[in-house]
Amino acid sequence: MRDLLIGLLLLASPAAIFVVFGAPGLAVFDDGAASERNLRKIEDGRIAYVRACARCHGRNARGTAHGTGLLDPAYAPGRFSDARLHETIRNGAHPRSTRTGMAVLAELPDDEAALIVAFLRDAQQLHGVR
Repeated sequence: MRDLLIGLLLLASPAAIFVVFGAPGLAVFDDGAASERNLRKIEDGRIAYVRACARCHGRNARGTAHGTGLLDPAYAPGRFSDARLHETIRNGAHPRSTRTGMAVLAELPDDEAALIVAFLRDAQQLHGVR
């Protein structure tokens, strides 16, 4: 019985959970700090999105007459990578590659562009865009 309890304790350790279930399994040990950081990152991304993107893409990312809706499946992670989205945010897009083209946002810092990507991916996930 003692050996069984020791075995169970070892299996319940974070290292064992990681080996068996990978990183998602470690959520059992999360004190909420990681989730809070992630929520803060998404909120910071929303603020950056509203400042830099909402004028053309809409406050809800569904698009306007001036910009494409970013909740469209064409921009889903499997079809439009995070790197490509980040690059488009920073470097713009030629009118042939989007409905209206997109201006270069060179003044937008890389870290803000990364926050916008995180925000958009979260919004897409919430709306079932995969």
